[in-house]
Amino acid sequence: MFKDSVNKIYRSKNGMTLVEVIVVLAISGIVISLAVSVLLFGMKVFRKGNTQYDKQSDLRIAMDYIQNQVQLATYIEVTDDPNDYGATIESRERIYFDNGFLVHDKWNVSTSTYTEVYRSNFILTDTNFSQYGNVLNIHVQDTTRTESDYELTSDITLPNIVNNGQN
Repeated sequence: MFKDSVNKIYRSKNGMTLVEVIVVLAISGIVISLAVSVLLFGMKVFRKGNTQYDKQSDLRIAMDYIQNQVQLATYIEVTDDPNDYGATIESRERIYFDNGFLVHDKWNVSTSTYTEVYRSNFILTDTNFSQYGNVLNIHVQDTTRTESDYELTSDITLPNIVNNGQN
């Protein structure tokens, strides 16, 4: 019985007409193009979200690093010039931005120079430090890599800093 039905299919001269083939191809083409456009849109959104995540992570890493390094400081001097060593250099550390890279240096007594302890692997486009008494305000911003900017601002209370009359 099964053999008879298979033989009927092979002997049948009925097939698809050219119009039916064209309609099937057109419908298939529309479905495939819709699927591809949805896939490409999803990939674009993922890339943009991933870039935004990277930017936010870099700023948070920079902010966390600065906060961890300065929260127990006994002296802080805010300056725009990383080569401004201030009155006393010994036992000093400095955190600054060099062409957008976050850099942390420690004073090396034996060589009488600063030795780089940390340098970020990301670039920040805008940074600002300001100190008011025992509060250090840090503002970091990144305007690269995506259409939208991302910025963080933080006030760090420095319990070991005596207000030296700065306002």
